[in-house]
Amino acid sequence: MARLQLALDIGGTFTDVVMVDGVSGALWTAKTPSTPKDPSDGFFDGVEKILRLAGTAPADVAAVFHGSTIATNAVLEGKGARTGMLVTAGFRYVLEIGRHEIPRRENLFIWRKPKRPVPPRLIMEVPERVLLDGRVERPHDEAACRAAARRLRALGVEAVAIVFLHSYAHPAHERRAAEIVAEEFPEAAVSISSDVLPVFREYERSMATALNAYVQRLVGTYIGRLQTGLSKRNVAAPLLVMKSNGGVFGPRQADRQAINMALSGPAAGVIGASFVARAAGFDNSVTIDIGGTSADVSLIRAGAPVTTTEGELGPFPLALPIIDIHSIGAGEDRSPASPTSAACRSGRKAPVPTRGRPAMTAAASRRRSPTPTSHWAGCRRPCSTATCRSMGDRPAQPSSATSPARSVSASRMRPKGCSASSMPT
Repeated sequence: MARLQLALDIGGTFTDVVMVDGVSGALWTAKTPSTPKDPSDGFFDGVEKILRLAGTAPADVAAVFHGSTIATNAVLEGKGARTGMLVTAGFRYVLEIGRHEIPRRENLFIWRKPKRPVPPRLIMEVPERVLLDGRVERPHDEAACRAAARRLRALGVEAVAIVFLHSYAHPAHERRAAEIVAEEFPEAAVSISSDVLPVFREYERSMATALNAYVQRLVGTYIGRLQTGLSKRNVAAPLLVMKSNGGVFGPRQADRQAINMALSGPAAGVIGASFVARAAGFDNSVTIDIGGTSADVSLIRAGAPVTTTEGELGPFPLALPIIDIHSIGAGEDRSPASPTSAACRSGRKAPVPTRGRPAMTAAASRRRSPTPTSHWAGCRRPCSTATCRSMGDRPAQPSSATSPARSVSASRMRPKGCSASSMPT
């Protein structure tokens, strides 16, 4: 009888493998190098290695658990599918409009809105309208939907996200639109918001569905490779994939709701840590998972990991229920010389070629300058105020005694607390 539980977590540097005998309690661990070009290679290396260590047959494995950041990496690296959208007429710019707010950690003066996963030219409007209570105000125009699907196919998209107004209350229009896309565009991966995130708030629902479509084909292909490879190695156990909320789902659901795999690897670590903490008698604890590419920190309160529906995936909101994990990337500068408060942003990490002279890092530039170079653009003399130092990304502007308008503008824009007494006049 199959009795072994096998778990694999693919990290940025290593793939960690654990296998436990549910009857005797025996435990085996192994570690293999991760293979970023094809993460499934590292996965199978780990499976083969742990079976050799345990001296057991593949038929003894009862279940295979897997945590991966393949969806996360696809979004952060911009390597997802070329995605189009079908939306209710009048809602083409929901993603572009967003929430009209600047993230707290960003610099007010230099922040730029992140590039959206789907540009407006790949978003098609479909005449239809559902009210808040689910009543249909305007029937679904199937002819227009069919024409929109053909247009997206002609534009070369690989995935389609369908987000209709209030579809969580009446999903029939979205489901019919998905059928039409499948008829006109059978090779496309299709995501509908009533499956991905059936809640109100159009921006968050649209973003979650767009990201799901963006990574759906990549995740589906990856999961398919895992199933095929396990079958070739005579591992007949079911494959269960970790979700970002700490649960698991099967390959078919993972294919449809791929975005739920975001942060699945770190989530598995938090679930394991909470089990160990409870066994040791601690209901409240902090977990720290330090890997080769990031350090992930989470809070366990009253014996359970803290969850949130206000998470983020890179620059995008992720309103799905996920374990509240805060990540610090390897190599991020936390020294006092480059603070990371809301008013600051660290400079380039690599030399930038300059026309006519050798490349120079920001640090080298500061060492050669007789005075600090990180002053506010409007100040005439060095200033020790942290706010001024944080705005050093601005190029210094020459002052002009004949430009009163410029003087007024500079005085109004001087940071609060600036210690410089001399301003351009």
